[in-house]
Amino acid sequence: MVAATESELKDAVLGDCIGLVTDTVLPPAHAFGISPIALSMDRYGVRTEVTRFGTASDWKDARVGLTCTVGDQPPIPGGKLVGDHVSETWYLQRWQGNTPRDHRWNQTLTFKAEVTRKKGSPPAPQTLTFTAKPALAALKVTWDTERVNFVGTTEAMLTTAGLAIRCERRGEGGAWEEAADVIEQITCPRKYRQEGPRTSPHWGSPEADMTFVAWVSRSVFTPGQYRFIWHVTMFLGEGDALPNLDLEIPRIDVRIAALTTREYSGAELASSMPNPAEGNHG
Repeated sequence: MVAATESELKDAVLGDCIGLVTDTVLPPAHAFGISPIALSMDRYGVRTEVTRFGTASDWKDARVGLTCTVGDQPPIPGGKLVGDHVSETWYLQRWQGNTPRDHRWNQTLTFKAEVTRKKGSPPAPQTLTFTAKPALAALKVTWDTERVNFVGTTEAMLTTAGLAIRCERRGEGGAWEEAADVIEQITCPRKYRQEGPRTSPHWGSPEADMTFVAWVSRSVFTPGQYRFIWHVTMFLGEGDALPNLDLEIPRIDVRIAALTTREYSGAELASSMPNPAEGNHG
């Protein structure tokens, strides 16, 4: 075995060296610790999860604890271990019959994942803050050769919320009117599941990562001017929207504003040319 320093190697080839630059970062051969906190939503509240790194012997005398601190209240402990994943769901609202008993809407939640061990120093803890203020953040409208596509981003929106896209066409007098023929053709792959008189086959719900997807065939658009309004139809059993499609729930002090896109012509929506560069509305 021959040992040489970096400078000796360069001198041996008269400085003619080849360097490889890569954006791939290899993990250390052995790591003991936890991942950053991953956050997602479900039907009840906020779910947090971390992944453990290390060997079985590393974790023999160590454990991961999760906590949630709401405002200035004491931390709430939690954390269920499944394989190498530790997770917990923290409720945002609890009910007693049809009446909300207590809730955490509009409050800041601070999550912490911390390792405790009997021997040795624990790895650094992970923290994450989250504001439980539900909102429709942005709606991106694009189209390909066959469909007009809608991709929405929500904030703090449960996966049981009912969301819909209303299409409006400008009438002969200049006022915006509901384009029912278009709305009836809008498809939401993740359907809103609640049964009842207000349930519509054209409503959808956000995914766990708080995104929303819908589309409609370009063939339904005729000459004229159009716009789209993304709005909440049902939220925690509440569905009495105002005429402007904003949803207000006074008893838990929540208001979720609708988003309105720019105006589109029927010609551009029905054109066979794709337009991948359309921006966000929010």
